[in-house]
Amino acid sequence: MGATISAATIASMGATLPLVVFAAVAASIAASYAAGRMLGLEPRLSALVASGNSICGNSAIMAVGPAIGARADETSRAIAFTASLSILVIAVLPAFGSALGFGALHFGVFAGMTVYAVPQVMAATSFMGPVSGEIGAVVKLVRVLTLGPALMILGRFFSVEGAKPASLSRIAPWYILGFFVMMAFNLAGALPEQAVTLCRFTAAVLPVVAMAALGLSVDLRELARSGGRIAAAGVVSALMLIAISAIVALVVVRA
Repeated sequence: MGATISAATIASMGATLPLVVFAAVAASIAASYAAGRMLGLEPRLSALVASGNSICGNSAIMAVGPAIGARADETSRAIAFTASLSILVIAVLPAFGSALGFGALHFGVFAGMTVYAVPQVMAATSFMGPVSGEIGAVVKLVRVLTLGPALMILGRFFSVEGAKPASLSRIAPWYILGFFVMMAFNLAGALPEQAVTLCRFTAAVLPVVAMAALGLSVDLRELARSGGRIAAAGVVSALMLIAISAIVALVVVRA
């Protein structure tokens, strides 16, 4: 996917992108955590739901859980609902984008800030064309990079004996490095056109496989046990993220 990113795509997003994305993720975590607490969720469960929705879904929950000393049942409940909610977000996102009148650039940023995983971003932006998908992928990976600071801050906030620091692979997943290396090669003109074409085809096919696998990750029994409060907190958190993401899309594209 990194090999498909063009210089024009990078230039269209503006230099303020990382700062805006980091600020938006921080605002989303804080607002979502507050909403979860008001709805009666335990503090650590609220933090897990907020982190999953705001950063990168199940991967963020799995990384944050040990860092804040969350129980296994809290982690599994947060994962069960987040996996289901991510499918709903993908389904409703085009309607929100259409209502807001977003073009390809705006919608790419909007999807990258809202959807939980890169393959899901590609699925959500597919109807808007490749440029929207490229922008969405870059924004999503910048969003994933906020996991490191989030782990350090949440780990200190929930400082408890027995909490485990996250591994480097959790803070900065290997695929991010691969993405940016391939992007650098392409921007430098080091990849032949045939290789870029092959990468573009592969990047279009593999997200379909990933989306099918997402359905296999939903545990309906665990979802049923999660209860109404976590469902309400997840939906409210997702709506907050959609609102924040819409603002980010407007700010970044205008910049």
